[in-house]
Amino acid sequence: MCGIAGFARFRPAEPDGDLLSRMVGSLAHRGPDDEGRHVEADVAFGHRRLSIIDLSEAAHQPMTNADGSIWIVFNGEIYNYVELQAELEAKGYRYRSRSDTETIIHAYEAWGTSCVTRFNGMFAFALWDARQHRLFCARDLFGEKPFYYARHDDRFVFASEIKAVLQDPRVNREPDPEILRRYLDGNLTDVDARTFFKGVRMLPPAHTLTVEAGRVSIARYWSLPESQPGDATRSETTWVEEFRETLKDSIRLRLRSDVQVGTCLSGGLDSSTIVCLLNQIVPEPMAVFSVVYDEPGFEEGVFIKAVTDVFRMNAHRVTPTGDDLYPTIGRLIWHNDEPSSSYGMYSQWQVMKLASEHGVKVILNGQGGDELLAGYQRYVPTYLRELLRQGRFRTFAREARASEHLHDSSARESIKQALYPMVPAFLRELYRRGLTHRQRPDDFVSDDLRRAANGAGLTDLDDFPNLASHLACDLTVTSVPALVHHEDRASMAFGHEIRLPFLDPRLVEIAMRMPASLKIRDGVRKYVLRRAMETEGLPEAVLSRYDKKGYPTPICKWFRTTARELTRDVLWSQSFRERGLVQVDRAQRAFERHVAGEADFTLQIWQWVNVELWYRQFVDRTADAVVA
Repeated sequence: MCGIAGFARFRPAEPDGDLLSRMVGSLAHRGPDDEGRHVEADVAFGHRRLSIIDLSEAAHQPMTNADGSIWIVFNGEIYNYVELQAELEAKGYRYRSRSDTETIIHAYEAWGTSCVTRFNGMFAFALWDARQHRLFCARDLFGEKPFYYARHDDRFVFASEIKAVLQDPRVNREPDPEILRRYLDGNLTDVDARTFFKGVRMLPPAHTLTVEAGRVSIARYWSLPESQPGDATRSETTWVEEFRETLKDSIRLRLRSDVQVGTCLSGGLDSSTIVCLLNQIVPEPMAVFSVVYDEPGFEEGVFIKAVTDVFRMNAHRVTPTGDDLYPTIGRLIWHNDEPSSSYGMYSQWQVMKLASEHGVKVILNGQGGDELLAGYQRYVPTYLRELLRQGRFRTFAREARASEHLHDSSARESIKQALYPMVPAFLRELYRRGLTHRQRPDDFVSDDLRRAANGAGLTDLDDFPNLASHLACDLTVTSVPALVHHEDRASMAFGHEIRLPFLDPRLVEIAMRMPASLKIRDGVRKYVLRRAMETEGLPEAVLSRYDKKGYPTPICKWFRTTARELTRDVLWSQSFRERGLVQVDRAQRAFERHVAGEADFTLQIWQWVNVELWYRQFVDRTADAVVA
């Protein structure tokens, strides 16, 4: 886990060592253990190292092969590097280190650019092949590790974070109005190659990027498997056992480390599952980190305690009060380089800070389980719609009733959401308002931003033909890319590495082949995971928990209390009004209604604050960020 930066020249130029120094320096938090650089006529590579595997000098980066014809800077982990090393050594390749970085070099020597298809891991790397005069870059399947770039007439610049790319003064840091509109309307980030900066692009997950002869080409090397109806000959028990054993092996792989490994525990099903299975795999108690609030509606402590009472672990908790909300938001924005789409990041930040205080560098977490196995309520209407289209009316009625009973939600509301895409287009807005009973975020977007964005914006109710397509979209476009972005930045701010067992490609492929009825059954979401864990000793309090909270954070209350005046300062500032992004008077009225307890505008307020503070840090550059 590290920070990478560098550039390739399209034509001869004076070496720009100062630019490389600035880029690497801006990433110091990602690699507190070591720094390295390699500069030659055509390329310049810089690296900040967080030492995880092979702590010796032999794993120093930038790393080269035996004859110096290949150089690499790499961020991430190749979990199956042990197996790949054995295969490569059998082919005659000799290792000088025990690092997975060297495995990438030899894999490239053996298999060329197709080497990426053999990696089970999270990674972003840039590799210089002097013989081919080729810069080859790649990013992992779900974007767990970041890769940003910019191109000029004479130079291609890349880095782990946007702030490093922006060290090049020629990069256009002007905000992109279409991305701003997409954020303020649909609360979406990281859905494609564009960023909030017009001049900076993101290499999409599961893509490679090649720079040769002054040309930049991008190609997809992996796609989510097509959903299949499932093998009718396979029993439910077979599916459950295959899923459980693959998840266990995914966790085993992600324990490979030369430093201490810990895990997060939120009290939800996914993180509790990881803790449960770790107790079967690891003989010694493991460090476990949780955030717990005393606020009504945010009490995850009872579920966390149910797990910590049963399994061997060294449990650590933190209970934030929100007094540091605004300093933390400032740091989050600086580390994200962009406005954040989730105020759960505040809780993630507190957990990472807690782990740093206990010296744990590698942390497992349950991100991706909900998008893989239909953990959110929003998937229920999609599944109901799928049943209707298949003519399975009895199953439709049973699932609607069961969802109402288990989740204390209205079956009528779920049915109305399921029917939404079938409503004639000219009636949809009226239908939507009757369905949601609330203003949509787009109701606050200014006319100026709508015009500047050329009408770009996304609705909050999409017509997915089936559950598999909804999950696939969230895994690859609208949910997981943003979530792993947040996890990477919050963890790297404290020099931590986050590992996500649910995003193992083998597990993903099993889930995509699995029938939808194993993901939602009788109103129970993530049905297959509950079945898989019912024999493993997971406490019943968690196993039969059907609400979904993620990282619940009482920012709703803090905007009304401890953070009220600071929030008011932001929303009533002259700069916020002059941005022209939001209908300010309407936004201010919404804030006053929120403070009075008449409505809940937490998400919108979070977005407005994030956008304004982001502008101040990265566009106006009038506020210096404080790095934690």
